[in-house]
Amino acid sequence: MPRKKQGEAAEVPGTGAATSTAAEVPGPRRGTRKRKEDPLAVPVAALTELAEGAKKAKTAAPAPEPTVAAAPANADSDAAAEPAAADEQEAVLVVAIPAKAAAKKKQPAKKAAKAAAAEDEDEEGGDVGDADETPVQVTDFTTPKKNPGEIKIVSWNVAGWNAIIGKGFATYIKEESPDIICIQETKIAPSEKLESYLPGYHGHFLAPTEKKGYSGVAVFSKEKPLSWTDGIGYKDGDDEGRAITAEFADFYLLSTYIPNAGRKLVTLPKRMEWDDKFLEFVKKLEAVKPVIWCGDLNVAHTEIDLANPTTNKRNAGFTVEERNNFTRFLATGFVDSFRHFHPDEKDAYTFWSFLRNARGKNIGWRLDYFVVSQKLMPRVTASYRRPYVLGSDHCPIAIHFVK
Repeated sequence: MPRKKQGEAAEVPGTGAATSTAAEVPGPRRGTRKRKEDPLAVPVAALTELAEGAKKAKTAAPAPEPTVAAAPANADSDAAAEPAAADEQEAVLVVAIPAKAAAKKKQPAKKAAKAAAAEDEDEEGGDVGDADETPVQVTDFTTPKKNPGEIKIVSWNVAGWNAIIGKGFATYIKEESPDIICIQETKIAPSEKLESYLPGYHGHFLAPTEKKGYSGVAVFSKEKPLSWTDGIGYKDGDDEGRAITAEFADFYLLSTYIPNAGRKLVTLPKRMEWDDKFLEFVKKLEAVKPVIWCGDLNVAHTEIDLANPTTNKRNAGFTVEERNNFTRFLATGFVDSFRHFHPDEKDAYTFWSFLRNARGKNIGWRLDYFVVSQKLMPRVTASYRRPYVLGSDHCPIAIHFVK
């Protein structure tokens, strides 16, 4: 059974999953260390000046178009190696920084041929690309426009809560201004005290019960949810802190970090069992009110959802079993919102390996989704990505929803 949280306990009808009434995230405790000032905070007034600088830089030295080569062989977020020191600058949140074109160094013919051959390999690894090869652009957070009466819901696998808050996360939230933000892979330990939170939001974290620095999800909402539900009533998955449900007046919102099938598919059976249990849980929720499900789903559904489908068919995230399960889920009355608005768009990825300058070359996977009950889709007016917001190996995704 999912664990009960502080507050008045209740139960989601028919699910067996414990809920609690919402409580606002407390501020830092007295005596805790004062956090350093956001190193990447950019005043809103400076956006225009920065954008003009970006245009001049782009005119002076336009960045080369990204090329699509072999995709990383495994999109295992749980087991991914830490990025090398040379790649650390790549994982810096970009909110409004003038575009800096990467000057491509001329390589000897022999070295260039070797590099080209490496790009054709389908194994994750090799040299880490130069940090400044990643395309850096100013993100216009006013596009697409959010109309009156709509809310913006964001989902982002941040690859570590403590890491992302040191990379300009507060600035991103200020500029994006989501009404709700769902976070995955927080890597918060159960015993860890929260020293950072989002002012103006009601928040809820779920950490794994045993593993430190692993998995974990969170939801922050400007509107106080009616209740929070931890887990899906499936012990093996709930102990890893993979799902939170926030209940609102006329819908449920799920933030999930779906189990990965693992290298050499060692945990594929576990993934298959999770998929079955999760579908049961969501359909019980939907019997009460419609559902918005978001997060890192660890599956590229179709061949246009990853850079190299041909050689990844037996790799985690693109197996027939995982893709068929996602198709089965959609067939029960749900819609992949991004494909609803962008049915044929290619190269629209949300995950890139830290290795081999994959993001700079746009060698990626679409692993992050907003999946919406069919009856709610008329209220969804936009579904999109923020590929130039860095800080993680995933980028934020968002929908606009008529409240």
